Amino acid sequence: MQGTGDRQGRFSAEDLGYWFFRLNGCLTTRNFVLHPDTSGSQRTDADLLAVRFPFRQEQQMPDYRLFEQLPLPTLMFVEIKTGRCHFNGPWTRPDAHNLDGVLQSVGAFRVEETPAIAKDLYESGVHHSAAYDVLMVALGSDLDPGLENRLRGAVQLTWDIVIDFIFGRMVTFLAQKANAPQWDDSGQSLHRFAEQSRSELGRFATSVRSAFLLRS
Repeated sequence: MQGTGDRQGRFSAEDLGYWFFRLNGCLTTRNFVLHPDTSGSQRTDADLLAVRFPFRQEQQMPDYRLFEQLPLPTLMFVEIKTGRCHFNGPWTRPDAHNLDGVLQSVGAFRVEETPAIAKDLYESGVHHSAAYDVLMVALGSDLDPGLENRLRGAVQLTWDIVIDFIFGRMVTFLAQKANAPQWDDSGQSLHRFAEQSRSELGRFATSVRSAFLLRS
């Protein structure tokens, strides 16, 4: 897999978001498409699906606090923006039933469970059960205060958080991450930026924002 970079080595915000969740021990699927029931354009797509299990450990590497606070297997629907955190309309309109369709396509829950899970996600951005959690996550340049009111249980993460975490992981554990030839071009670039940063977060952040086309 070569990632989505162009010939100049530039990548997408989705690439960077993917590496944040991957480095935090999540199993991921990028660009999960919900196809229409009949012919026509797709109903919606998730930039990233991420699943994290509660007992994850990797060589005592600390994960971002959000993930370490998840006590149950958690399915996350991740919307990735270069601008302010935001969920597209298909994810927030109950009448469209897109979340019902995505939950059924993922197949983690019995069909009869999906309406209640979707209802919770539409109303609050999170669903809790005794066995698992489902969570909506928005990743962008800035937090949206209005989103906190509309979907109180949803999580918002900024690119500053993402870059700071990846910097810490790559610099602190540079030797452990050195031999990873199977990483795609975007992951290899993150490792190279860490090597070149001289342990300076600002230098690393500048390289990442330029390569992954983020706003300064």
